[in-house]
Amino acid sequence: MLLIGGFLALGGCGTSVPEIQEFGGPSAGQELVKAITHKVRCEVTNSIIFAAGRKHSDGTTDPGKKDAAFLDGWGAEVALTLTIDEKSTLSPNGIWTPTKIFSLASGISVSSDASRVEKMNFFYDLDALRNATPCPADLKERTAFGSYLVESDLKLAEWLLDEITAVATREIGGPNDPANAFKQNVIQHQVTFDVLTSANITPSWKLVRASVNPSTLFSTNRDRKHDLIITMGPIDKSQKNAQLIPVAENLHFTSQFPTATLNSTPP
Repeated sequence: MLLIGGFLALGGCGTSVPEIQEFGGPSAGQELVKAITHKVRCEVTNSIIFAAGRKHSDGTTDPGKKDAAFLDGWGAEVALTLTIDEKSTLSPNGIWTPTKIFSLASGISVSSDASRVEKMNFFYDLDALRNATPCPADLKERTAFGSYLVESDLKLAEWLLDEITAVATREIGGPNDPANAFKQNVIQHQVTFDVLTSANITPSWKLVRASVNPSTLFSTNRDRKHDLIITMGPIDKSQKNAQLIPVAENLHFTSQFPTATLNSTPP
């Protein structure tokens, strides 16, 4: 038991609540969350300004952006989910061969698994963002926190332009067009990064009549899944608190629990 405890303590993974960040203490985890939320706000701001144009105080929009008029009065609901799973396995084993026709194999396996899930939801008024100051295009100084949500282009501008272009070419009706086939005033973008790192130790000894640890003795892995859902739709003006209209809110909610809602019917 001392051997098992020692190896699990050495690996660390799965024996305590995982840290959000890859390195450093609690302050590094706080910096990671801050970096992700900052990156998301910047990407939403820059994308909406680039794709739909600035919305000026007199109610006018930048020239050439009339096809993005359906975004007027819209908001963005953002769901951020950080999932960290750590696991360690210890499997000492051996084979004893006292004679040529008889052998005895023995082994033991102990594993530990710990998971942590952090969820955040926040809301943006797109009209306010279109009046905001764009973020610097180069955010490379924030790439040391261990999340591809920070380091990558989330393709928000590309997604919005695809939607606006489809509306402009009349291939589809605008998302707030009553003639739209689905009559759903909502569009959604989801990005997921899942990164798995693992390591193992396989020391072995072969004696005259015995082999010790012919297979993996100790393994450990850490799985990080960072999921971002951005749902855009008209802001429900009948509500005191800022939120999207019901159809958009319902899609945003159910998208966070896909396996539990496959057979459900939206209200």
